[in-house]
Amino acid sequence: MDATEERSPKRARKEEAPEGSGEGCVGGEPPRVPWLLGERTALRQAFIMFGVGRWKEIHLAFCRLNKCKHVRTAGEVERAVWHLLQALRSHTSDPGDAALLDQLLQPVAQAGDLTTAGAPWPKVDKGSRWLMGRLRNLSDFNSALRSLQQQPQVQARVRQLLAAMTDRSPPATWWNHDCDMALLYGMHRAGYGEYDAVFADPEFLPVFQGAREAHYARLRELTSGAAAAAGGAAAGCEAAEAQDKLAAAAAVVAAAASAAAADVRNSQPMADGSKGAGEEGEAAAPTTAAAEGDAATAAAAKPDGAAAAATSAAPPSYVWPDGQALTPRIRRLCDLVLKAVRQVEEGV
Repeated sequence: MDATEERSPKRARKEEAPEGSGEGCVGGEPPRVPWLLGERTALRQAFIMFGVGRWKEIHLAFCRLNKCKHVRTAGEVERAVWHLLQALRSHTSDPGDAALLDQLLQPVAQAGDLTTAGAPWPKVDKGSRWLMGRLRNLSDFNSALRSLQQQPQVQARVRQLLAAMTDRSPPATWWNHDCDMALLYGMHRAGYGEYDAVFADPEFLPVFQGAREAHYARLRELTSGAAAAAGGAAAGCEAAEAQDKLAAAAAVVAAAASAAAADVRNSQPMADGSKGAGEEGEAAAPTTAAAEGDAATAAAAKPDGAAAAATSAAPPSYVWPDGQALTPRIRRLCDLVLKAVRQVEEGV
C-alpha cells in the first residue's frame, strides 16, 4: 500500500496497536493522548463484558467497539479501567459496593491515583447501581469459570448437581444440561450477556443444534404415533356413522311398510270407531324423521380424525432463547458452580 494512502481507523488500530505494550506493569500505562468520550463509552462496554483481570479480552473488544481514530495499547486500556473503578469507589456510599470495589482494587492498592487524562467517565455517579450489579455478577461468573476450567472434580460435581436439579423453567423446550455447559463456556469466551455470539460460535453451535434436533425427533415420533391413533379413531367413527345411517334407513323402510299396511286396514270400516293405524303411522313418521335428525347431528358432532391428526402433527417453530430467559439461567448456573466448588473444598 502507498505510504501516502489514507488508512481507515480500523486498519490503523489493527496494524499499529502493540498488544504487549503495558503488560506486566502494575496499573497499566498512562495514555499517550487524552481519552475521548467515545473511547470511554466503548471501553466501559468492553469492560462489563469480561470484568477485572481479563485485559487481553477487554482490549480486543475495545478495539472492535471503538469508533475513534486513536490507537490504544493494552496497558492504556488497563490503566483506564483502574481509573473507572477508582471513580466508582469515590462516588459509592453503599458499604457492600465499597467492599466489592476495595476487593477489585486490591492489586493496585499501593499504586496510588490512577487517573487518566481526558473526558470524564460517563454515568459514574447516577448509573453506578446497575454497573455495580454487573461487576458483582462478573466477579461470581469469572470465579466460577476459573474453578470449572481448572478443577475437573468441580466439573463432575456440577454435572451431578445439574442431573439432580428440578428444571421447571428451561430457556427452551429442547434445552438440556449440555446446553448449560456450552452457555457457560461460550459466555466466558464471547463476553457476559453476548448470547448471540455464543449461539453463533462454531464450537458451541452444534451443541445447541443437536439438542434442538434431538427434541424435534422425539416430538416427531410422538406426533406420528398420535396421528396413527387419530386415524384409527377416525376409521371407527366412520364405521359407527355408517351403522347409524343404515339403522336410520331401516327405520324409514319399516315406517313406510307400516303406513302401507295401515292404509289397507283403514280402507275397511271399523265398528269400534277407534283410531286407524294410519294415524299411528302419521305419528310414527315424525318420530322417524326426528331419529334421522338426531343421527345426522351426532355424526356432525363427531370429530374429524384427519383434521385432528394434522393439527397435532404440526411441528413447532424454533427460535433461540433471548436474554430475558438466559440471564436468570446464567445466574442460576453460577450459583450452582459455586456450590459445587464449596462441596469439593469441604469434601462433601
